[in-house]
Amino acid sequence: MTGLTFDYVAEATLTLSNQFHTDKVNPGAFVTRMRAAISAGDALDECKKSLFYGRDFKIPPPSDAEADTIWREMLTALHPDPKTAEHILHGVIGLATEASELLEAVYKAMTKNRALDLVNVVEEVGDAKWYMAVLAKACGFAWGEDEAINIAKLRARFPNAFTEHDANNRNLATERTVLEGGPTDSDLARARLADNLGITEEQRDKADRGRKYFKGE
Repeated sequence: MTGLTFDYVAEATLTLSNQFHTDKVNPGAFVTRMRAAISAGDALDECKKSLFYGRDFKIPPPSDAEADTIWREMLTALHPDPKTAEHILHGVIGLATEASELLEAVYKAMTKNRALDLVNVVEEVGDAKWYMAVLAKACGFAWGEDEAINIAKLRARFPNAFTEHDANNRNLATERTVLEGGPTDSDLARARLADNLGITEEQRDKADRGRKYFKGE
């Protein structure tokens, strides 16, 4: 081990684009799509609060028995254990709704001349992390292992730092190999995980076991 401390924020910044192409996106179309995404988030939030908090839903199911059968089939398709599937769904829907709330805050600041409420931003980011924790536990990996895997993938995509060429010419096969924990041609992912990023073999093995668990192996 090199003894280097893994700093996810610092590592993420290395692969952050510093470009902003105002000539590429119509601002009116962008605002319209922001509104559509916020609306979709609100609709999902209604589903979340009905599914997990027991609130009444605006559109009633055809029948209680039929709805239960359909839900059980869909949950089993998501994961063999229904309760695990419920937690995965809860985590994913929750992340989508929190992202939508953050988007709404940015939308209001950009189009309604309202100052961005940074206290609210911190709140929503914290809420998003709560859902990430739920999802991590349900999928069988420890908190932080996803960060190391994510940075390894991004370092495979951007060996030195972000470039538009690399962003637009991704090697998806190599990135998938990194995500699955296998060696690439340069052994970049394994070296980063086990050495440069300060991730131990034990932590990496836990991540591998989590993948196998999620796949039902």
